Amino acid sequence: MLAGIAAPHFIQRTFVRPRWRESMTIAAGFNFPDGIVLCADTKHAGSYKVEASKILTQRYGNGAMSAFVYAGNMRYCRMAIESFESQIASLTKRQATLPMMRALVEKELVSIHKGHIYVHPRFRTQELSIGFVGAIWSPRDGLYNFSTDDTSIIRFRGYDCIGSGEYLAHFLIRPRYKSLTRPVALDDVLLIAISTLMSIREYDADCGGKSEFVVVRRDGQFTPVKTLDISHGEHVAMGFREATDKLLLTISNPKVLDEQVMGELGGFSKDITRLVKEGRSSRLVLEMIEELEGDVRARRVIRTLRKR
Repeated sequence: MLAGIAAPHFIQRTFVRPRWRESMTIAAGFNFPDGIVLCADTKHAGSYKVEASKILTQRYGNGAMSAFVYAGNMRYCRMAIESFESQIASLTKRQATLPMMRALVEKELVSIHKGHIYVHPRFRTQELSIGFVGAIWSPRDGLYNFSTDDTSIIRFRGYDCIGSGEYLAHFLIRPRYKSLTRPVALDDVLLIAISTLMSIREYDADCGGKSEFVVVRRDGQFTPVKTLDISHGEHVAMGFREATDKLLLTISNPKVLDEQVMGELGGFSKDITRLVKEGRSSRLVLEMIEELEGDVRARRVIRTLRKR
């Protein structure tokens, strides 16, 4: 599978804040052993506010499939994805290999930048850009995931994210990935993705709307795009942060007495216990995980029955 292509687990680009301000938010991809999770919020921020899906999936007559999530100007991003999909669809079953599909995506990415983005006046003021996190699957050689930055396209092995919330997403996601003491599973990446989107939505003015998720498996199966209203869980995330901030301020004071520390620890324990008992966001997350995993199992059964 695309021998010779290597990438670090965590990809960090040089971030220029105004770059995504014209119309975007946050999109991300997370690897786990059986595939990849793509997610995004649904808000498009520009001269007017629009909420629409940013995850586009497609299965082709040649047996291949693709899933793209985008960041940037909605019209240019969707135009680019239409070109990606058209080129992949033009391949025969014999031609539909990962190297060929990746080369076509890169070719179209370069073409749209040269023909539309680089020549646009707003590109010079860093107000116009497009970016993608994607997954392509070939029945001949499996799954390949990637992210783009301008005309570059590179595989990522841990996670990657793009958009106006990228700077905050890296800050939040990296320690959560590194703190996992077991192999990364689907429920791990979904919990990390959901909690990250909750925090970004609160801090970044361009992020909002609902959150979308799609799971792409290594066997080429993928779930329908699922939408989750994460606003139901924001009170839990906010309460946890307030409790930890309060405790951090206390223990950071070099003059604090042991009795004060013990008192704050007791209060922290009560706050966390209360948040756990509320459990609203936990139930929502668990229901979504079960639904996503159920969709994949159901599709596998249907596929097996069709082969008989």
